[in-house]
Amino acid sequence: CIEAAMSFCGILASPIAAQANPVAAAADPSGTFLYVANHDANNVSAYAILGNGLLSEIVGSPFAAGTQPQAIGVDPAGSFVYVANSGGGISQYKIENAISGKLIAAGTAGAGANPAGIAFK
Repeated sequence: CIEAAMSFCGILASPIAAQANPVAAAADPSGTFLYVANHDANNVSAYAILGNGLLSEIVGSPFAAGTQPQAIGVDPAGSFVYVANSGGGISQYKIENAISGKLIAAGTAGAGANPAGIAFK
């Protein structure tokens, strides 16, 4: 369940089913969406954060990522999601819009061997 992996224990009414080995999560700046890098499933789960704090899976989730995603970040404008894949490269996504939160694959950037984090200035 995602609740143990994301330190939400005791807050959610019930666990949310997760993909294999969720290792990192990032919310968009508005606190509307949560994106989770799933290391062993090679994908990203996307959730809407409801008004009561519960999560609701976004249509189309999970979204394919590179090999062994291990870090994730949402840009400060809330328009893009970036995922560092320990197998190499940065998966790039555009957030479709502020209503759906759906991810649209936008390509992969080279990042050398084993990129381990995403940071914004």
